[in-house]
Amino acid sequence: VGATTGADHPHIGLLLSGGANGTDAGTATLPGGYDLNTSTSASGVATVHLAKTVLNPTYFSSAHIVASTIISVDTLSDGTQTFTAQFAILTGSSSTTLAVNNSIGIRYSNGINSGKWEGFTRNNAGTESTADLGTTVAATTAYMLTICVDKANSEARFYLDGVYAGRVTTNLPNAVAAGARVGIFKSAGTTARGISVPNITLYTVYS
Repeated sequence: VGATTGADHPHIGLLLSGGANGTDAGTATLPGGYDLNTSTSASGVATVHLAKTVLNPTYFSSAHIVASTIISVDTLSDGTQTFTAQFAILTGSSSTTLAVNNSIGIRYSNGINSGKWEGFTRNNAGTESTADLGTTVAATTAYMLTICVDKANSEARFYLDGVYAGRVTTNLPNAVAAGARVGIFKSAGTTARGISVPNITLYTVYS
């Protein structure tokens, strides 16, 4: 975690659309992280994406792709103050749109999968397949989310805190350029809601 000014970073980008960002100090139970929050906008968005200059440093179907992040949700989403926290490998990693075609990710909202983490794939036409990852999201709890996509682009595997949690084999993205993004996306209510993100990583194996 460093400056919240994107120009200060060679590798990561920080984007806002009605949202805000800052930093969270480490505590006895949580690491320090970027505070990505919705501000008081009913549609506020704040994201961190990797990489910055080369937005999409790899391609689905060209390499084994692994992306990981640590995330904690400050206050849970509900029917009045509703948001989605999402981590994804996707084409156009600098997008501030929640649902992006050609993406694979893990998401949370109170109205999705009964408030449990959900893995998903979304193809070029916007059709999705999902996997129940089995863990109900708790506030102020750090989760390590990991997405693995094989070089053949035939399956997406999802891990929570390093433990296998689910798999999807349908509605995979096209063979398009991709990067990694984590963010919060508000859909109702004007009370600020936030997530804390200590890190985001992306690596590929082309052999």
